Amino acid sequence: MPPRVVVIGGSLGGLNAALHLYRTGADVEVFERNGHEPRDDGAGVLLPPSTERLLAECGAFPVGVARTVRHFDAQGALLREEPRAHRFASWAALHRALLTALGRDRVRRNHAVVGLEQDGRSAAALFRGGRIERADLVVCADGTGSTSRRLLLPRSFPRYAGYVAWRGRVHESSLPPSAARALAGAVSFLRLPDSHVRVSPAPGHLLDFVWYRDLPDGRALTATLTDRTGTQRSLTVPAGMVPDASVRRMREAAAEMMPPFFAELVSRAPEPYVEQVVDVTVPRMVVGRICLIGDAAFTSRPPATAGAAKAVEDGWSLAAAIGRTGTDVPDALAEWEPARLERGRRLVAGACALGRSAGLWESTAKWPFIV
Repeated sequence: MPPRVVVIGGSLGGLNAALHLYRTGADVEVFERNGHEPRDDGAGVLLPPSTERLLAECGAFPVGVARTVRHFDAQGALLREEPRAHRFASWAALHRALLTALGRDRVRRNHAVVGLEQDGRSAAALFRGGRIERADLVVCADGTGSTSRRLLLPRSFPRYAGYVAWRGRVHESSLPPSAARALAGAVSFLRLPDSHVRVSPAPGHLLDFVWYRDLPDGRALTATLTDRTGTQRSLTVPAGMVPDASVRRMREAAAEMMPPFFAELVSRAPEPYVEQVVDVTVPRMVVGRICLIGDAAFTSRPPATAGAAKAVEDGWSLAAAIGRTGTDVPDALAEWEPARLERGRRLVAGACALGRSAGLWESTAKWPFIV
C-alpha cells in the first residue's frame, strides 16, 4: 500500500510538499488551521532558476522580471546600476497554482494541531476539536510560528533579530511618473542609517517594497505588533489589521527619511503590514516518523530572499527520498535529513551576515545583494 502522509500547514511549503508526495503515489491530506484561503497581501517571492523549475512543474503562474539592480543613496542619487536579471512571482498566485494542482479536496481547513504522537509503526496528529489523524509520515510545514516545532523541540523558538519589516504593494500607475520611471523594471535598494529599503517588480505592473527598520525589543516593538483590535500579534500584523495611527507614523517616517520617489511608493500602499524579523534554527528536522520543513525548521532573515526556495527544496527532496525507498519511511527520513539540516544552517547564518552588512541592528557596512 502507498504510504499515508499527513501535512500540517497549507501554505506554500506544505502544499508544495503535499503535491510532490502525492505524485510519488502517496495518500496525502493537508490540514490547515485557517478557515479560509489566504488573501493577497502583496507578498512577493524571488524565483531562483531551480525554484522556478520545480514550481513550474506544479502549475502555471505569472512572473515579473527585473533586468537591472539599482542602488540609491539617502538623497535619491543613483550610485550604480548593474545588469542582473531576477524573476519574481506573487505569493498568492503561487499558492493558487499549488492548491489547484493538488486539489482543494485534499485540504482540510479549520484544523489547528494541538498534539503529536507516534509509535514504531505510525505517527498521529491531534487537532483542536478532538480529531486524530494517523499516518506513516507527518510533515510539519506550519511556518515560523510552528506549533509542531514547539511540541517536538520546545527549546527551538523564534529569536527576534532586532528589526522589523514593513511591506506593501503599489501599482505603477498610482505613482508620479518620475517615481515610476526610477523604480519600475528593476530591483532597487535604498540604504539609510539603521534602515534599508528594497523594491522589486511583481506581475501586473506592481511594485513590492520591504522596509527594514531597527527597533529594539520592548515597548516600541510591542506597540508595533499590536493590531487594530488591541491584540498583540506574535510575529505579523497582517494587511488590513495595522492600526491607522501606526500606518500614519510609518508614512511620516518615510517622508522624513527617504528620497521623494521612495517615500511616494511607501505612502501609496493601500494596506501595508508589518512583521518582526526573527531567526529560527533546529538541531534536527526528524523525530521518528515526523519531520519539519520550510520555516517550521529554519527561518532566515528576509534579506537572504531564500526562505521560499528552501521550503520548495525541502518538499521536493523529501518526496524524492520517499519515492526511492517506498514504504520505508524511517530510511527515507534518515537519507533526507543531513543535507537539509546543513542547507538550513547555512541559510540562517548567511542571512544574519547579510543583515549585519546592511547596517541592520549590528553594523554599518555596505549592503551586498546576494541570491
